[in-house]
Amino acid sequence: MSGNLMRSLFQGYFCFAFCIAIFCTGCGDSGPAVAPVEGVVTLDGNAVGGVAVQFYPVAGGRASIGYTNEKGYYQLVYSMHEAGAMVGQHEVTLFYDDDQESSGIKRVKIPKDFSEGSQTIKEVKRGKNVINLEMVSN
Repeated sequence: MSGNLMRSLFQGYFCFAFCIAIFCTGCGDSGPAVAPVEGVVTLDGNAVGGVAVQFYPVAGGRASIGYTNEKGYYQLVYSMHEAGAMVGQHEVTLFYDDDQESSGIKRVKIPKDFSEGSQTIKEVKRGKNVINLEMVSN
């Protein structure tokens, strides 16, 4: 074989291997499994607006957060580019975030089973999750 033919074959194989490597870069698991989570927060059957809803993975990892509107509806956000929460068990905490505008929404006392350090556990499964958080006054 001539030198030019060998060089062409080598370049062809190199180009093919390079293309396969680039293509496979997107293959595989690029992070934890995340699923959409939404729901309504109520206290004694009444919608609770202006509250932060935080899901913290029991097994560790990034927490997800959402904020309720005046109808108590929330959607969790995992990152700037991804809605939802990691699949698995989560400790759920509700709190008022002073950085969020609540524009006239009446604040209620959050029961201890949903406040900081609560032991309320909810499971996020693959696919869409509707997780309503129904609080009862203490």
